[in-house]
Amino acid sequence: MSRVIKQYGPGQEWNNAPIKTDYLSNNSSYPCAKFTTTDSRETISITRSGVYADGELYVTRMTDESGNAAYEFKDKLGQVLLTRQMNGSTPHDTYYIYDSYGNLRAVLPPEASAQFISGIWYESNTYLRNYAFVYKYDTRNRCIAKKIPGADWIYMVYDKADRLILSQDGEQRTGGRNQWSFTKYDAFGRIILTGIHVINKTHAQLRSTYENTVVKESPGDGSYGYTWNTLSDISYVGVLTVNHYDDYDHLLSQESRFRANLSYTARGGYDTRHINSSLGQKTPKGLLTGTRVKVIDNNGNVSSEIITALYYDYKGQVIQSKSLNHMGGTEEEYTAYNFTGQPTSTLHIHSVPGKAAQTELYTYSYDHAGRNIEVKHQLNGGAETVLAQNTYDELGRLKTTTANGP
Repeated sequence: MSRVIKQYGPGQEWNNAPIKTDYLSNNSSYPCAKFTTTDSRETISITRSGVYADGELYVTRMTDESGNAAYEFKDKLGQVLLTRQMNGSTPHDTYYIYDSYGNLRAVLPPEASAQFISGIWYESNTYLRNYAFVYKYDTRNRCIAKKIPGADWIYMVYDKADRLILSQDGEQRTGGRNQWSFTKYDAFGRIILTGIHVINKTHAQLRSTYENTVVKESPGDGSYGYTWNTLSDISYVGVLTVNHYDDYDHLLSQESRFRANLSYTARGGYDTRHINSSLGQKTPKGLLTGTRVKVIDNNGNVSSEIITALYYDYKGQVIQSKSLNHMGGTEEEYTAYNFTGQPTSTLHIHSVPGKAAQTELYTYSYDHAGRNIEVKHQLNGGAETVLAQNTYDELGRLKTTTANGP
């Protein structure tokens, strides 16, 4: 059957210490408790009813170099039902419980499984709340709620295209805050807007509202360069991140002083952005061209915004990025590549109002096989410092590395 039964490490020292794999079936020596759950979408209950009959499960035993054994139990569908780690003669069992659709409904770590001797556990069970991972699904087998040990439920809402559009953890429900994290997409399924907004509706109400709606927006004249036609329960107020693609029209919506700092600037020694001569325009189609990220202070209020523009060469490689930093200055980064797409130099310029700009230049050298052999650093046009040097053996493996610093 060509299954691996022993694996040896390199060298003579490992000749007598292989990793062994044995292929068995369950029996009285290798028992596996039988757990079942209902297919209910809104509630969950788990029942323990004896053990699986002998020979009903596939068992794989892995014994490491030190003689420690671990077991994995699978059913005939290939689902992992149990992983057992031995500590001497003491087993530590983690059980995986599925519904009839094959969805993972619960994971019982050793602390929980050791307490579940018989009977039925409901959501209110203390061990289930404190030690287990629990999941709920809708009729399309999408995970709509999950619970991790010691935490409250995390709720999720999807649109008609099966994309996550809303989520809420226990902290967002604390004290009646009713906050929901939201995500909006464009026509190509790319994330364009994310944020947090107060929605005074239940999880079930939101699922019913949006499960038959495709949440997507198009470039437009809105506050963030997009239309706002779907996901009507939220507004621009809670937007925290924005992504722009395909062109640089979003720069036109920036204040003039920002637009100047974000515009492309040709720089000697670095590649230029790609312009499609047949169209007479820049064509970063399918690429991320800009981002906006709100900065939140310790009080949870928006204190500033980081705006970034990205420019590409004809290979789709980022050759220039410009950002407005949180201190009112700018961050500029220029990258040059060799013909195989490896960076040969990166120049970073950091500036803040009232202070001299700081520049950092990194240069990278490669051998004939494209392996990095040297990294150099230069600060503010001063002397170069070799940060790292690498050598390789005849098989291309790293032989030595020398790390230096200023």
